[in-house]
Amino acid sequence: MIFDVLSDLHFDAHFIDPVNTSKKQFQKKFDPLFRDKAGEVLIIAGDLGHFNDQIMLCLGWLKKLYYPEGEIVCVLGNHDYHLNARTKRDFETPRHRAQDLRDRINAQDGMHCLDGNIISIGDVKIGGCDSWYDDVFAKKYFPHTSKKYLMELWEKWMPDPLYMPDLEDYIAMSDSEKEKIDRIYRDVDIMVTHVNPSLNNNGAYERSEISNFYHFDGHRYLEEGNMKYWIFGHSHDKQHQFTQDGVTLITNALGSDYYDVKNARLMSFEITKEE
Repeated sequence: MIFDVLSDLHFDAHFIDPVNTSKKQFQKKFDPLFRDKAGEVLIIAGDLGHFNDQIMLCLGWLKKLYYPEGEIVCVLGNHDYHLNARTKRDFETPRHRAQDLRDRINAQDGMHCLDGNIISIGDVKIGGCDSWYDDVFAKKYFPHTSKKYLMELWEKWMPDPLYMPDLEDYIAMSDSEKEKIDRIYRDVDIMVTHVNPSLNNNGAYERSEISNFYHFDGHRYLEEGNMKYWIFGHSHDKQHQFTQDGVTLITNALGSDYYDVKNARLMSFEITKEE
């Protein structure tokens, strides 16, 4: 079975109207990307956008146009929790918004939004959850960085403190997501998270303290798990693949501006029954 990989679609960055995205508009943007698609299943590693209605409309076009007989599997990213001036009128907290989106996706035929659970497509078991960054990257590479300084960097450089006012402790958020991974990581062929579980590979970006917010410490899962592939997003790396502890890690962002989309292409991998 062949799987296509994308992350960080950020639908609202590509379509101005957060409610009415037409089929014609959608095809103009996405036909070039999916013209040579190989897979029967599309895996999306989070960051769908900021407006749930628009996300559902776009996922509907994605399914109907490019995977009519296939499946779409996703997790949510940090931007899928954010509340802006419009969405804060509809949802009490960021978690309410995320849960609403997750429930709506899972109510659709052929769509799955993972949250610490495992699904089977054919003979392949796929598990995942949103995940969240912790502070282990900074501890490993910048051991003299204080927690206070990390918090200052987080508040200055990350959008989450502004658009997730109830997120006072990102480490607690990460720990709660790791509990979901703990339940499933030994029993899957493919794991999907929004955040990179490897502390060893920083993609195309220079390693810095800010890199801390693009990783979580998943070394135990990579060492002990039975997954063959781990799909992630968040960093906006394109067509990036590496191996750690026998696991192939793949990230492939669409991105949120014209340059990103112009240079985007699908990545695909195949799992055979013998694997």
